[in-house]
Amino acid sequence: MNASPLSCEEWTGLLKNAGLKGIQAKTYELDVKNETKGLFQRYGFAGMMGVMYKMLSLYIKNPSYRAFEKK
Repeated sequence: MNASPLSCEEWTGLLKNAGLKGIQAKTYELDVKNETKGLFQRYGFAGMMGVMYKMLSLYIKNPSYRAFEKK
């Protein structure tokens, strides 16, 4: 199972098909370094370590999660 993000046009189409009107959409570049920095500022070091612990725990205990991660 592969997931990929929808394009701006695809999102706009979904919203129009849902009956919304006057839709305006804009795309932005993603800066991974700034996003990571923001996550650490928002959740702190301990919060991020908690997330990493949960991910590792899932990886060890759940074969479905391991299969998902390998893809």
